Amino acid sequence: MSKREVRKHIRKVLNTLSDARLESQSTCVAEQLRALKCYREASNVSVYLSMPKEELRTLQILANAHSDGKRVFIPRITLSKENSNYIGDRSDHLTMLLQSEAQIAQLRPRGKYALLEPQNYEPSLDAANCGGLDLVVVPGMAFTQNGARLGHGKGYYDDYIKRHEIITGRRPVLVGVALQEQILESLPLEGHDEKLDYVLVATKS
Repeated sequence: MSKREVRKHIRKVLNTLSDARLESQSTCVAEQLRALKCYREASNVSVYLSMPKEELRTLQILANAHSDGKRVFIPRITLSKENSNYIGDRSDHLTMLLQSEAQIAQLRPRGKYALLEPQNYEPSLDAANCGGLDLVVVPGMAFTQNGARLGHGKGYYDDYIKRHEIITGRRPVLVGVALQEQILESLPLEGHDEKLDYVLVATKS
């Protein structure tokens, strides 16, 4: 199948999942992440705010990260002209902004994708200006257990990881978090697609 066909198939499957199944799998993966040595040793972590249906829910991961004393950075799609440090030729790009639990609780949907994101880009909160990230929890439409990932098709994360390496001189640990229904044997990937260090998936029920 093509990337487009895989996304269409996975989206259809995910939209049939019950809230109970989403919650149970999300809780299981949150505990798996907490047990990873690379997570325990990380200070600066990025965690996405999940959509209601099409991906693993990250509220427990966020709560754990704050409880564990991590500095938590939330993805924001930022216009490239807003960020004087931007490297590249995209009109918009991903930034990761430091947010407290209280700030996250107040976030509202913004932008063309109606994602929960910080309303404003503040350079002082940008991970690139805060020592960089140690670990990134990466969303996706589909994964393989050996680290392949198919995103939503906009290339935001692949672009971000490359820029993070250029700016900070290091690559954060990339952890994909997946529902069982998102795991496939193989994916139609290209050379620019970043491979993940870990893919966490709930154990079979």
